[in-house]
Amino acid sequence: MKFSHRLNVRKLGYLNGGLTMGKERGAVEGWLQSLKLYFEMRNLLWVEGSLYPSVPAVAEKLRLVDQGVLQAAQRKAYEGTSREVRILRAHSHIWVLPEEDDGIGGKRHSVRVMEQIRWVYEEAGQYRVEVRIIEHQQVWEQTAAGWQLSFQHTSDELNPLHPHPASNTPDVESVYAKSEKKSRMRQTTATTVHYDRVYSLRYAELWWNHSHPRFAYLRDDCTNFISQCLWAGGLPMQVHHSRARGWWYQWDQPVAAEAWSYSWTTSDALLRYLLQIHGTKQVVSAKDLRIGDIIFYDWDGTGHYHHTTIVVDFDALGDPLVNAHTDASYHRHYRYLDSRAWSPQTRYAFLQIPTVVPPL
Repeated sequence: MKFSHRLNVRKLGYLNGGLTMGKERGAVEGWLQSLKLYFEMRNLLWVEGSLYPSVPAVAEKLRLVDQGVLQAAQRKAYEGTSREVRILRAHSHIWVLPEEDDGIGGKRHSVRVMEQIRWVYEEAGQYRVEVRIIEHQQVWEQTAAGWQLSFQHTSDELNPLHPHPASNTPDVESVYAKSEKKSRMRQTTATTVHYDRVYSLRYAELWWNHSHPRFAYLRDDCTNFISQCLWAGGLPMQVHHSRARGWWYQWDQPVAAEAWSYSWTTSDALLRYLLQIHGTKQVVSAKDLRIGDIIFYDWDGTGHYHHTTIVVDFDALGDPLVNAHTDASYHRHYRYLDSRAWSPQTRYAFLQIPTVVPPL
Protein backbone atom coordinates (compact mmCIF):
# COMPACT_ATOMS: atom_id res chain seq x y z
CA MET A 1 0.00 0.00 0.00
CA LYS A 2 1.36 3.40 -0.93
CA PHE A 3 1.94 5.87 1.89
CA SER A 4 -0.22 8.97 1.70
CA HIS A 5 -0.27 12.34 3.34
CA ARG A 6 -2.83 15.14 3.37
CA LEU A 7 -3.06 18.64 4.77
CA ASN A 8 -6.15 20.72 5.49
CA VAL A 9 -5.76 24.40 6.34
CA ARG A 10 -8.38 26.45 8.15
CA LYS A 11 -7.62 30.17 8.31
CA LEU A 12 -9.51 31.26 11.40
CA GLY A 13 -9.79 35.02 11.68
CA TYR A 14 -8.97 35.73 8.04
CA LEU A 15 -12.41 35.06 6.64
CA ASN A 16 -13.85 38.40 7.76
CA GLY A 17 -12.76 41.98 8.20
CA GLY A 18 -11.79 42.68 4.60
CA LEU A 19 -8.60 40.60 4.51
CA THR A 20 -10.06 38.26 1.91
CA MET A 21 -10.92 41.02 -0.54
CA GLY A 22 -8.99 42.57 -3.43
CA LYS A 23 -5.27 43.26 -3.21
CA GLU A 24 -5.17 42.60 0.51
CA ARG A 25 -6.28 39.04 -0.08
CA GLY A 26 -3.26 38.45 -2.30
CA ALA A 27 -0.91 39.66 0.41
CA VAL A 28 -2.49 37.43 3.02
CA GLU A 29 -2.62 34.42 0.74
CA GLY A 30 1.07 34.91 -0.11
CA TRP A 31 2.33 34.22 3.39
CA LEU A 32 -0.35 31.62 3.96
CA GLN A 33 0.98 29.69 0.97
CA SER A 34 4.44 29.66 2.57
CA LEU A 35 2.90 28.57 5.86
CA LYS A 36 1.03 25.81 4.05
CA LEU A 37 4.27 24.66 2.42
CA TYR A 38 5.91 24.48 5.85
CA PHE A 39 3.20 22.22 7.25
CA GLU A 40 3.03 20.14 4.08
CA MET A 41 6.71 19.35 4.59
CA ARG A 42 6.09 18.46 8.24
CA ASN A 43 3.27 16.18 7.17
CA LEU A 44 5.50 14.52 4.58
CA LEU A 45 8.22 14.00 7.17
CA TRP A 46 5.87 12.18 9.54
CA VAL A 47 4.99 9.68 6.81
CA GLU A 48 8.27 9.22 4.94
CA GLY A 49 10.82 10.04 7.63
CA SER A 50 12.60 12.26 5.08
CA LEU A 51 11.92 14.93 2.46
CA TYR A 52 11.76 14.45 -1.29
CA PRO A 53 15.08 15.44 -2.98
CA SER A 54 13.50 18.52 -4.60
CA VAL A 55 12.08 19.92 -1.35
CA PRO A 56 15.16 20.93 0.73
CA ALA A 57 16.21 23.70 -1.70
CA VAL A 58 12.82 25.37 -1.39
CA ALA A 59 12.81 24.82 2.36
CA GLU A 60 16.25 26.36 2.76
CA LYS A 61 15.30 29.37 0.65
CA LEU A 62 12.30 30.09 2.86
CA ARG A 63 14.12 29.08 6.08
CA LEU A 64 11.64 26.29 6.68
CA VAL A 65 14.08 23.54 7.65
CA ASP A 66 13.32 22.29 11.16
CA GLN A 67 16.06 19.92 12.30
CA GLY A 68 14.16 19.08 15.47
CA VAL A 69 11.14 17.68 13.66
CA LEU A 70 13.38 16.01 11.06
CA GLN A 71 15.20 14.04 13.76
CA ALA A 72 11.94 13.24 15.56
CA ALA A 73 10.37 11.97 12.32
CA GLN A 74 13.41 9.79 11.63
CA ARG A 75 13.15 8.28 15.11
CA LYS A 76 9.44 7.66 14.57
CA ALA A 77 10.20 5.85 11.30
CA TYR A 78 12.85 3.75 13.07
CA GLU A 79 10.43 2.96 15.89
CA GLY A 80 7.79 1.83 13.40
CA THR A 81 10.28 -0.52 11.75
CA SER A 82 11.40 -2.02 15.06
CA ARG A 83 7.77 -2.54 16.12
CA GLU A 84 6.79 -3.91 12.69
CA VAL A 85 4.28 -1.10 12.32
CA ARG A 86 3.55 0.50 8.95
CA ILE A 87 2.50 4.14 8.83
CA LEU A 88 -0.13 4.18 6.10
CA ARG A 89 -1.27 7.76 6.30
CA ALA A 90 -0.71 11.05 8.08
CA HIS A 91 -3.52 13.59 7.91
CA SER A 92 -2.67 17.06 9.23
CA HIS A 93 -5.29 19.67 9.98
CA ILE A 94 -4.11 23.13 10.98
CA TRP A 95 -5.93 26.14 12.40
CA VAL A 96 -4.33 29.54 11.82
CA LEU A 97 -5.18 32.18 14.41
CA PRO A 98 -3.82 35.69 13.78
CA GLU A 99 -2.27 37.52 16.71
CA GLU A 100 -0.89 40.71 15.17
CA ASP A 101 0.37 42.27 11.94
CA ASP A 102 1.57 45.66 10.81
CA GLY A 103 -1.61 46.52 8.93
CA ILE A 104 -3.56 45.40 5.90
CA GLY A 105 -1.17 44.26 3.21
CA GLY A 106 1.67 44.36 5.75
CA LYS A 107 4.96 42.56 5.45
CA ARG A 108 4.96 40.91 8.87
CA HIS A 109 2.41 38.57 10.41
CA SER A 110 2.50 36.95 13.84
CA VAL A 111 0.26 33.89 14.10
CA ARG A 112 -0.54 31.01 16.35
CA VAL A 113 -1.07 27.67 14.63
CA MET A 114 -2.78 24.59 16.05
CA GLU A 115 -1.59 21.48 14.20
CA GLN A 116 -3.49 18.21 14.61
CA ILE A 117 -1.77 15.16 13.14
CA ARG A 118 -3.63 11.88 12.77
CA TRP A 119 -1.58 8.80 11.90
CA VAL A 120 -3.11 5.56 10.63
CA TYR A 121 -1.02 2.42 11.22
CA GLU A 122 -1.18 -1.17 10.15
CA GLU A 123 -0.04 -3.51 12.90
CA ALA A 124 -0.40 -7.29 12.93
CA GLY A 125 -3.30 -7.09 10.50
CA GLN A 126 -5.08 -4.44 12.57
CA TYR A 127 -5.44 -0.70 12.02
CA ARG A 128 -4.61 1.81 14.74
CA VAL A 129 -4.94 5.56 15.03
CA GLU A 130 -2.68 7.97 16.88
CA VAL A 131 -3.43 11.68 17.21
CA ARG A 132 -1.39 14.59 18.49
CA ILE A 133 -1.97 18.33 18.75
CA ILE A 134 1.08 20.59 18.48
CA GLU A 135 0.99 24.36 18.95
CA HIS A 136 3.21 26.80 17.07
CA GLN A 137 4.02 30.48 17.53
CA GLN A 138 5.29 31.90 14.23
CA VAL A 139 6.30 35.21 12.68
CA TRP A 140 6.29 35.48 8.88
CA GLU A 141 8.10 38.32 7.11
CA GLN A 142 8.17 39.28 3.45
CA THR A 143 11.66 39.56 1.94
CA ALA A 144 13.11 39.78 -1.55
CA ALA A 145 13.23 35.97 -1.58
CA GLY A 146 9.57 35.68 -0.59
CA TRP A 147 7.77 35.07 2.68
CA GLN A 148 10.16 33.65 5.28
CA LEU A 149 9.69 32.23 8.74
CA SER A 150 11.64 34.66 10.93
CA PHE A 151 10.57 33.23 14.30
CA GLN A 152 9.28 29.84 15.36
CA HIS A 153 8.40 28.35 18.75
CA THR A 154 6.98 24.84 18.60
CA SER A 155 5.50 23.34 21.74
CA ASP A 156 6.84 20.10 23.14
CA GLU A 157 7.02 18.38 26.50
CA LEU A 158 9.85 20.65 27.68
CA ASN A 159 8.82 23.91 26.01
CA PRO A 160 5.03 24.32 26.11
CA LEU A 161 3.24 27.40 24.86
CA HIS A 162 0.75 29.39 26.90
CA PRO A 163 -2.54 27.52 27.50
CA HIS A 164 -5.50 27.70 25.18
CA PRO A 165 -8.99 28.45 26.57
CA ALA A 166 -10.93 25.62 28.19
CA SER A 167 -13.31 23.89 25.82
CA ASN A 168 -16.05 21.36 26.32
CA THR A 169 -19.24 20.19 24.67
CA PRO A 170 -22.56 19.18 26.29
CA ASP A 171 -22.35 15.56 25.16
CA VAL A 172 -18.87 15.16 26.63
CA GLU A 173 -20.02 16.83 29.84
CA SER A 174 -22.92 14.40 30.25
CA VAL A 175 -20.71 11.36 29.74
CA TYR A 176 -18.12 12.69 32.19
CA ALA A 177 -20.82 13.24 34.81
CA LYS A 178 -21.11 9.46 35.26
CA SER A 179 -17.42 9.26 36.11
CA GLU A 180 -17.50 12.35 38.30
CA LYS A 181 -20.47 11.06 40.30
CA LYS A 182 -18.37 8.21 41.63
CA SER A 183 -15.49 10.33 42.92
CA ARG A 184 -16.99 13.80 43.43
CA MET A 185 -15.30 15.63 46.29
CA ARG A 186 -13.76 12.41 47.59
CA GLN A 187 -11.21 13.49 50.17
CA THR A 188 -8.97 11.69 52.63
CA THR A 189 -10.79 8.56 53.72
CA ALA A 190 -10.49 6.15 56.61
CA THR A 191 -11.86 3.29 54.54
CA THR A 192 -10.46 1.17 51.76
CA VAL A 193 -11.36 2.38 48.26
CA HIS A 194 -11.08 0.79 44.84
CA TYR A 195 -9.26 2.39 41.93
CA ASP A 196 -11.60 1.95 38.97
CA ARG A 197 -9.44 1.70 35.85
CA VAL A 198 -12.46 1.93 33.55
CA TYR A 199 -13.48 5.33 34.92
CA SER A 200 -9.89 6.54 34.74
CA LEU A 201 -9.63 5.32 31.14
CA ARG A 202 -12.90 6.99 30.16
CA TYR A 203 -11.73 10.31 31.55
CA ALA A 204 -8.38 10.01 29.73
CA GLU A 205 -10.16 9.23 26.45
CA LEU A 206 -12.68 12.07 26.82
CA TRP A 207 -10.34 14.86 27.87
CA TRP A 208 -7.02 14.13 26.16
CA ASN A 209 -7.49 17.15 23.87
CA HIS A 210 -9.64 19.35 26.11
CA SER A 211 -9.32 21.05 29.46
CA HIS A 212 -12.16 20.23 31.82
CA PRO A 213 -13.85 23.48 32.92
CA ARG A 214 -13.69 22.54 36.60
CA PHE A 215 -9.90 22.48 36.53
CA ALA A 216 -7.28 25.06 35.65
CA TYR A 217 -5.50 24.56 32.33
CA LEU A 218 -1.80 25.10 32.93
CA ARG A 219 1.07 25.98 30.63
CA ASP A 220 2.62 22.63 31.55
CA ASP A 221 -0.54 20.59 32.04
CA CYS A 222 0.62 16.97 31.82
CA THR A 223 0.57 16.06 35.53
CA ASN A 224 -2.55 18.12 36.22
CA PHE A 225 -4.34 15.99 33.59
CA ILE A 226 -3.02 12.70 35.01
CA SER A 227 -4.10 13.70 38.53
CA GLN A 228 -7.59 14.31 37.16
CA CYS A 229 -7.57 10.83 35.58
CA LEU A 230 -6.52 9.22 38.88
CA TRP A 231 -9.16 11.18 40.79
CA ALA A 232 -11.84 10.24 38.25
CA GLY A 233 -10.86 6.61 38.85
CA GLY A 234 -11.61 7.01 42.56
CA LEU A 235 -8.19 7.74 44.05
CA PRO A 236 -9.02 9.89 47.11
CA MET A 237 -7.46 13.28 47.66
CA GLN A 238 -5.28 13.76 50.71
CA VAL A 239 -5.93 17.36 51.72
CA HIS A 240 -3.32 19.33 53.66
CA HIS A 241 -2.80 22.99 54.51
CA SER A 242 0.65 22.87 52.88
CA ARG A 243 1.10 22.63 49.12
CA ALA A 244 4.13 20.42 49.78
CA ARG A 245 2.02 17.78 51.52
CA GLY A 246 -0.72 15.43 50.34
CA TRP A 247 -2.42 15.34 46.95
CA TRP A 248 -5.31 17.75 46.49
CA TYR A 249 -7.07 20.40 44.41
CA GLN A 250 -9.42 23.19 45.62
CA TRP A 251 -12.13 24.38 43.23
CA ASP A 252 -13.30 27.39 45.25
CA GLN A 253 -10.10 29.39 44.62
CA PRO A 254 -9.04 31.48 41.60
CA VAL A 255 -6.42 29.99 39.28
CA ALA A 256 -3.93 32.67 40.30
CA ALA A 257 -4.04 31.33 43.87
CA GLU A 258 -2.58 27.99 42.68
CA ALA A 259 -4.85 26.18 45.13
CA TRP A 260 -3.47 22.71 44.59
CA SER A 261 -0.65 20.59 45.95
CA TYR A 262 2.68 20.33 44.17
CA SER A 263 1.97 16.63 43.74
CA TRP A 264 -1.18 17.46 41.74
CA THR A 265 0.72 19.31 39.00
CA THR A 266 4.40 18.28 39.21
CA SER A 267 5.77 14.98 37.90
CA ASP A 268 8.47 14.54 40.54
CA ALA A 269 6.09 15.27 43.40
CA LEU A 270 3.32 13.01 42.06
CA LEU A 271 5.80 10.15 41.65
CA ARG A 272 6.92 10.50 45.27
CA TYR A 273 3.33 10.73 46.50
CA LEU A 274 2.11 7.66 44.62
CA LEU A 275 5.02 5.58 45.91
CA GLN A 276 3.79 6.32 49.44
CA ILE A 277 0.47 4.57 48.75
CA HIS A 278 0.59 1.02 50.05
CA GLY A 279 0.54 -1.38 47.12
CA THR A 280 1.93 1.00 44.49
CA LYS A 281 4.83 -0.68 42.71
CA GLN A 282 7.56 0.66 40.48
CA VAL A 283 8.26 -2.07 37.93
CA VAL A 284 11.15 -2.53 35.52
CA SER A 285 9.25 -3.39 32.35
CA ALA A 286 6.54 -1.33 30.64
CA LYS A 287 4.89 -4.61 29.65
CA ASP A 288 4.00 -5.19 33.32
CA LEU A 289 1.66 -2.18 33.35
CA ARG A 290 -2.12 -2.22 33.05
CA ILE A 291 -4.65 0.28 31.76
CA GLY A 292 -4.82 3.17 34.22
CA ASP A 293 -1.19 2.82 35.33
CA ILE A 294 1.18 5.78 35.11
CA ILE A 295 4.50 6.44 33.33
CA PHE A 296 6.95 9.21 34.31
CA TYR A 297 9.65 10.65 32.02
CA ASP A 298 13.13 11.90 32.91
CA TRP A 299 14.23 13.42 29.60
CA ASP A 300 17.91 13.99 30.38
CA GLY A 301 18.63 11.12 32.78
CA THR A 302 19.34 13.36 35.79
CA GLY A 303 16.79 11.71 38.06
CA HIS A 304 14.32 14.61 37.77
CA TYR A 305 11.02 13.68 36.13
CA HIS A 306 9.46 16.19 33.73
CA HIS A 307 6.45 14.49 32.12
CA THR A 308 3.59 12.13 33.04
CA THR A 309 1.27 9.93 30.95
CA ILE A 310 -1.47 7.35 31.54
CA VAL A 311 -1.73 3.91 29.92
CA VAL A 312 -4.88 3.55 27.79
CA ASP A 313 -4.08 0.62 25.47
CA PHE A 314 -1.35 -1.74 24.25
CA ASP A 315 0.14 -2.49 20.84
CA ALA A 316 0.59 -5.95 19.34
CA LEU A 317 3.93 -6.38 21.15
CA GLY A 318 2.43 -5.54 24.54
CA ASP A 319 3.95 -2.04 24.72
CA PRO A 320 1.75 0.59 26.40
CA LEU A 321 0.01 3.30 24.41
CA VAL A 322 -0.64 6.46 26.38
CA ASN A 323 -2.75 9.61 26.50
CA ALA A 324 -1.35 12.90 27.76
CA HIS A 325 -1.46 16.68 27.78
CA THR A 326 1.36 19.02 26.75
CA ASP A 327 1.44 18.05 23.97
CA ALA A 328 -2.06 16.61 23.72
CA SER A 329 -1.54 12.97 22.68
CA TYR A 330 -3.94 10.11 21.95
CA HIS A 331 -2.74 6.47 21.88
CA ARG A 332 0.91 7.47 21.52
CA HIS A 333 3.65 4.87 21.97
CA TYR A 334 4.98 5.30 25.48
CA ARG A 335 8.65 5.73 24.51
CA TYR A 336 8.04 9.18 22.92
CA LEU A 337 10.87 8.70 20.44
CA ASP A 338 9.21 11.24 18.15
CA SER A 339 9.30 13.98 20.79
CA ARG A 340 11.87 16.74 20.48
CA ALA A 341 12.29 16.42 24.26
CA TRP A 342 13.52 12.83 23.95
CA SER A 343 17.24 12.12 24.21
CA PRO A 344 19.39 8.98 24.43
CA GLN A 345 19.59 9.67 28.18
CA THR A 346 15.79 9.55 28.65
CA ARG A 347 14.68 7.29 31.49
CA TYR A 348 11.20 6.08 32.49
CA ALA A 349 9.49 5.20 35.77
CA PHE A 350 6.67 2.65 35.43
CA LEU A 351 4.13 2.69 38.27
CA GLN A 352 1.45 0.10 38.94
CA ILE A 353 -1.44 1.74 40.77
CA PRO A 354 -3.10 -0.67 43.24
CA THR A 355 -6.69 -1.60 42.49
CA VAL A 356 -7.42 -1.65 46.23
CA VAL A 357 -6.17 1.49 47.99
CA PRO A 358 -5.89 1.25 51.80
CA PRO A 359 -6.87 4.11 54.14
CA LEU A 360 -4.58 7.13 53.84
